[in-house]
Amino acid sequence: MAFSPDLRAAAYRHLQAAEKLCSDPGSRRDVAGYLYGIAAECAIKQMVIRVPLPPQHDKKAIEYAHFPEPPGVPMD
Repeated sequence: MAFSPDLRAAAYRHLQAAEKLCSDPGSRRDVAGYLYGIAAECAIKQMVIRVPLPPQHDKKAIEYAHFPEPPGVPMD
């Protein structure tokens, strides 16, 4: 069976998990930060899916791509 991602649901699920972690005293806010990022990435990818692209672009490649490191912003 083929996997069909539901990016909108994934964005909401990760957002809710991050909010829960942030609201609990003594929780892992560092993990919440990652979940906020994953939620944002899923939401943006959901929006990209709806954008009409020229035929030479592969929507599946965009859907499964990861955002590059921002220029000038060290990720370490």
